[in-house]
Amino acid sequence: SEHPFGKYRYRLTESLRNYTQLFMKLGVKETPDYQDAQKVLLEISSDFGHKNKPLSENEYCIVMECWKMIEKAMQEKKIHKKDIESFAKGKKIIPDQRKLLEKPDNIFFEDRPDISLKFPQLENEIIHRIDGAWKAMQAAGVHNLSELLKVNILQHDDLKEDDLFRSKIHERVSLFKRLFENSKISVDYSKLEKINVFSVSNLKINYEIAITGIERSDPEDV
Repeated sequence: SEHPFGKYRYRLTESLRNYTQLFMKLGVKETPDYQDAQKVLLEISSDFGHKNKPLSENEYCIVMECWKMIEKAMQEKKIHKKDIESFAKGKKIIPDQRKLLEKPDNIFFEDRPDISLKFPQLENEIIHRIDGAWKAMQAAGVHNLSELLKVNILQHDDLKEDDLFRSKIHERVSLFKRLFENSKISVDYSKLEKINVFSVSNLKINYEIAITGIERSDPEDV
């Protein structure tokens, strides 16, 4: 049947249907599955990843279709996260912004708006989530940028407790309960009574990502 692998796989013509039983014994399948997708990823990695050669638009689309097949299999519980992680470890099978293939742990998802603008030195390694594929890529080792993000307070002036804001939180506990009553999120409302709120007249921060080195954004007022 149809497959998304382009030149990396073949489709037999209908005229050969008479030999279906023979082909099945030889290992020809009716439809491709996630195992075929994994093999095609490795073949494309061999062609492009080892040479640091950018993917063409066609090869890029094939790579994304492979990841979509793997994610679909993961959702159907035909393959598990640890299996994907094991398969992907150390292999250049994730396209960066330049369409160069990289190892999963060298790539990050931009899961917070505009955060990549604060790290121009990582502009090639920060990619957008692709619907139907990003969860499988995450299982392979691609991190959400927010998971690695740390906020450093560089300067704060006139620090003091903000009783007004804290009282508003206490007054609105009932509204919080209404907000979450139909959700699956478990909330310990007693902790709201223990929250300390502070205000400052001036606050300067930067962001930090701990990877092979330590990447820091420029200081900014917030």
